[in-house]
Amino acid sequence: STHQLDAAPPGIGWRPRFDLTVSDPLRQILRLMGPTLFGSAIYLINIAVSRFIGLSLNDSAVAILNLATRLMELPIGVFAVAVSTVIFPLISKYAAAWDQPNLAAAYRRIRNTSRYLLGNLADFDPGKDSVAHKDMLEVDRWAMHRLQKLIQRIRNGYDNFEFHIVFHSLHNFCAVDMSAFYLDILKDRLYTAKASSLERRSGQTVMHAILSAMVRLMAPVLSFTADEVWGYTKEGAGGKSVFLAEFPKPEETFIDDALEARWDRIIAVRGEVAKVLEALRRDKKIGHSLDAGVTLYAEPQLYEFLNGYRNDLAFIFIVSSVEIASESGAPNDAYISDAVKGLRIAAGPAKGTKCGRCWMYQESVGTVKDHPEICGRCAGNL
Repeated sequence: STHQLDAAPPGIGWRPRFDLTVSDPLRQILRLMGPTLFGSAIYLINIAVSRFIGLSLNDSAVAILNLATRLMELPIGVFAVAVSTVIFPLISKYAAAWDQPNLAAAYRRIRNTSRYLLGNLADFDPGKDSVAHKDMLEVDRWAMHRLQKLIQRIRNGYDNFEFHIVFHSLHNFCAVDMSAFYLDILKDRLYTAKASSLERRSGQTVMHAILSAMVRLMAPVLSFTADEVWGYTKEGAGGKSVFLAEFPKPEETFIDDALEARWDRIIAVRGEVAKVLEALRRDKKIGHSLDAGVTLYAEPQLYEFLNGYRNDLAFIFIVSSVEIASESGAPNDAYISDAVKGLRIAAGPAKGTKCGRCWMYQESVGTVKDHPEICGRCAGNL
């Protein structure tokens, strides 16, 4: 007998009919899968085509569905010819506009960020070593804030079928927030602080939260990578799949716009310092940024703001020392910032001797009796 199945994807008034009496086995399989997968696939492809080519949703739906219905009626041999001569060249035409090397580099950035996070969580047990949010260092709370913003943005992307937003948000988070800033300045704490210190555990708590959320967020679009990374996490121990884990939700109590505004200001100053350091590096006066000492000359309001972070600025800028002074005392050759009003910067080779452990130049190197090759800070962390 003949059996017919009807299906209509949401929002589209079209109902394909599938006849299971056809002798071709492959076509029978395709027709069996049609009611659930085919209709939904057409719905998603419709959205993608309308955005990529510029058609309205109605126009692209009509074009896709007309093509799909005709293809479903073709013998399998003719179907293959249609794919090779019509569909594939059409896809290739638009795919040629994609920047494939950049896509590969973006994927590697996400993968390598995941690998870096995993590598620095080997000695971290979330159940025993986690630090409460209120006890975290301020920059760690900033990172948690940025993570909540990422979760919000990606959830909206999935809800609106804007999958390009999902991928690009993941990449930008890994490239800008993590690699270019947070993970860069976190290295000193991870590698030189005491293993069980608050400073190190605070950073690891954030890294664990970022990895856990990021892997679950990428799972729908980077499925194999997400499942592989998940298998090395504490949550994925014992073969538990990432696809069985709860999708992350933003923690509203971790969102702090005032905190973000403060750190946007610090990051802007950091960018200006980086320009000065690059000029020193170009002139062969320093090699690594830790070879430098920096003096910030700031107008009164900026001076007061930066002074509140005086003890952290060297680690934020990744230099050996930072001094803060009044803008009126700036030398004539100091760099004048255009991006940060009221800021002038002078820099040069750092004073002191290079510590063999943290690589900072400190005048305390050589003063520790039992460890003359390291600085006083590192001696206290042993």
